[in-house]
Amino acid sequence: MSDNSIFITQDKLISLARFETRFDELTTEFNPNSRMNLDVESDYPMTLDDLVTALENIVDEKLSVAEFYVYWYVPITEYLYNHLMLNEIIVPKPEDLMYFEPTSLPSTDDQMMQYIFRGLSEIELVIKNEDPSALIEPFLCINEMLEAVDLYYENQDKPIEEQEFTDLQKLDFLGQWDNNMMLEDAGDEVKYLFRKFTDELCHKKNFFALRSKAYALYEGNPVYEQNSAEARELLEILWKDFSFAYAANTLGYIYYYGRLDPEGKPDYEKAFFYYSVASTYGVIEAKYKLCDMFMNGQYVAKNLELAHDILLDLYISLRVRFEDGDYGCEFPDVAYRVGKYFEMIPGHDSNVFMAYLFYLQADFAIKKRMETTHQHFDKRVSENITRALESAREYVKPTTKSVYHSDFPSIAKDFVNGKPGCSYGITLKPLKSGNIKIEIERLTGRDRSSEIPDTLVVMPWFEHAELAKKITFTLEGVTDAMGVTPDHHEGYLFDNVEVVPDPMGFRMNFSASIDVVASVTASSVKYNRPKN
Repeated sequence: MSDNSIFITQDKLISLARFETRFDELTTEFNPNSRMNLDVESDYPMTLDDLVTALENIVDEKLSVAEFYVYWYVPITEYLYNHLMLNEIIVPKPEDLMYFEPTSLPSTDDQMMQYIFRGLSEIELVIKNEDPSALIEPFLCINEMLEAVDLYYENQDKPIEEQEFTDLQKLDFLGQWDNNMMLEDAGDEVKYLFRKFTDELCHKKNFFALRSKAYALYEGNPVYEQNSAEARELLEILWKDFSFAYAANTLGYIYYYGRLDPEGKPDYEKAFFYYSVASTYGVIEAKYKLCDMFMNGQYVAKNLELAHDILLDLYISLRVRFEDGDYGCEFPDVAYRVGKYFEMIPGHDSNVFMAYLFYLQADFAIKKRMETTHQHFDKRVSENITRALESAREYVKPTTKSVYHSDFPSIAKDFVNGKPGCSYGITLKPLKSGNIKIEIERLTGRDRSSEIPDTLVVMPWFEHAELAKKITFTLEGVTDAMGVTPDHHEGYLFDNVEVVPDPMGFRMNFSASIDVVASVTASSVKYNRPKN
């Protein structure tokens, strides 16, 4: 790359700042991809007037995205930043501009410059994602920045209730304060402006403001008192005019829990309608609420099997997300409902045992979610799961012993099967007793990816659930074995477990594709209580 050296007088520096001179006019050898050696006569503190002039010239000359970036933004922020003393006015390092949070309602020239430069820094995203030949103004809302400056001058010496701001400033302000904990501690002026801006933008049918106010009214917050009727009106606009599916889901909750009825009487017909709308959009919460209605026969005929089919699809996909580290997903809500489904099936104790197994998963998952995302409704969800666990425990009666003997190796099947594209390693160690100790380790992620997620392992006899990459158990009463691991052998690779009945108990076949790599016939399986 060329090593250019350019002498810049103070007058020229000011002209560059105001975009009265383009940087490429300084030298015929200008190359935006090369480093420039600048010899600046003297530093100059850029002013708000300079910045306004530059923006006006940029708009007048109809600069493209690429032209703005190359001929003004990069020279100002990379070559001239310190010489224009922006390191003292804005932020010390220009690379931090995108992460800087200035006040959206400036009261000084420096604050206004900070607000504008933060907005202009969005060019770093625009230049990567948009047509470089397109006009820059719409992407950065430069005209609205200029309007903000005009209002800034007009607002001086006016009381706060008379001051005017652009819609973009109002949205930035709401974005900064759209947090109940922050609003709780905010002063009266902030709360006044939050309500004023929200109401004004709602009148203009602004999506962000409508959503913010709708959920403030739905739950109540430090600015708006809870009002389900007013929330309903805004939620209707959100789902109809903006296809905001979660608004339909929230309307389902309003009607399901009778929040519009003086006596709290549910309107299941309307709840079913809105949950169906949200479910059509793919909202998981709406899907499992529809399952609630099918399981309980609310507005619709009771249909446990339909509810089960929907829940099973949700369970499979959400368990994958949970095991991949998405602890904030709806897995505990769905696992809890799968447990409820099994409890509602009349008949065998095995149904209660299955319910208990899923309640343990839900309990483990909700605790992980509460550790990571702190969703406000999780305490109630956790309490529901705990009650279900305690009720089912009366029938299951988990052991207090350190080992448990089972006649079926369910944990191995659950650990391996239903995870397409994963591979596992297995070692089979013969013991002096004639039993075989088996260790299974997950070696790849789905589709053979190198990222190895944990697998949810549940031992209901020990009231235990965990995320693990490895399981160990012992097969007892072994009568036949193929593929027992010799000493110092690394074991075998496989991707599927088949358990088939046998006169002696059961036979476990471990296969790689269609080839059986190991096989053991046994009468029972022994699990040790996990140390944690």
